[in-house]
Formats: sequence, structure tokens, C-alpha cells
Amino acid sequence: MDFNASVLITISRIVLAIIMVCAVLFQASISFLLGMFFVASMTDWLDGFVARKLNQVTELGAYLDPVADKVLFVCGLFAFYVVTQDEVVALFGGLMVIREFIVSWLRLYLSRRYQGSQALAVSYFAKLKTTFQLLAIGYGFLSLVFSNIFPYDICHLLIVLAFIFSIISMFGYVKKFYQVLTISGKTP
Repeated sequence: MDFNASVLITISRIVLAIIMVCAVLFQASISFLLGMFFVASMTDWLDGFVARKLNQVTELGAYLDPVADKVLFVCGLFAFYVVTQDEVVALFGGLMVIREFIVSWLRLYLSRRYQGSQALAVSYFAKLKTTFQLLAIGYGFLSLVFSNIFPYDICHLLIVLAFIFSIISMFGYVKKFYQVLTISGKTP
């Protein structure tokens, strides 16, 4: 196992996300949830920075980082929905969760079929998707705490943008998936 500082930071994102779900179930304040989500979101940047700066890029870290992103998004989405009952965020968020299952299946299939040699690298649009997912939830919590400064409706705009990037990146992954299969002469 390649446990190092960057991997531990990534694992902390998963732990913080789960704690956030527990906190919302125990009716923690929205300010507390905002703080938890902000700290957890910052670990997404921090783990990559530490990995590059300390030359700690590992296969484990490369695998765990997108998993931690998905866990944070799903837990954040759940917590946000519990607090707001916002059906727009739930709809677009739920569709993005379905997209995550599809892309994860494509990655797993290629990894198993080709022993990891044909992995689907994270695309630019997938990075934008993750950024806007975290921005939408973070901004949503922020607008609940500071409603006189941050209009809530921008949260809807951010979640729709995240959804658009989600769909664009999914089609890119599906295209790459079929290119790999075509080149290898195999079918799913």
C-alpha cells in the first residue's frame, strides 16, 4: 500500500463527508455543515498539491481521489437536500449520481478487461464537473448562512452547469470507451 500524506488527505475527505452526513442527521447547524463541506472540499485541492509537491503521486492516490470526490458529492448532496428539500438540486444531483455509476462501470470494465492498461483518464470536463458540483453545494450552504449577501438561486445555476459538464464528460468517456474497444477488436 502506498500510504503517504496525500493519500491520508484524500481519505480525510471521505471521513469528513461521512461525518457531515451524521451531523445533518443529528440536526447540526447549517454553519457547521458549511464549515465541514468547505474543509472537505479544500482537501480535493490539497491532496493533489501535496502529491505533486512532495512527489507522492501513487496508484492508490490516483484511484482514491475520484472515489473521494464522488463520496463528498453524494454526502454533500444528501446533507444539502435534508436541509433544503430543494427538488431542483435533488433532480440534477440525482442524475449526476447515475452518471457516476455509468462512468465508474466503464472504468472498471476497461480496467478488468485490459488489466488497467486502458484506463479512462480524468478529462478536463470531468474536472469542471467536480468543481461545479462542489461549488453548487458549497454555495448553497453559504447562501443559507448568508442569505442577505449570496442569492440562493445561483445555487441552481451552478448545479445545472455541473450537470452540463457531467453530461459532456460522460459522452467523452463513452466515446473513448468505444475507441478502446474498436482498436482492440473486442466488444463489451
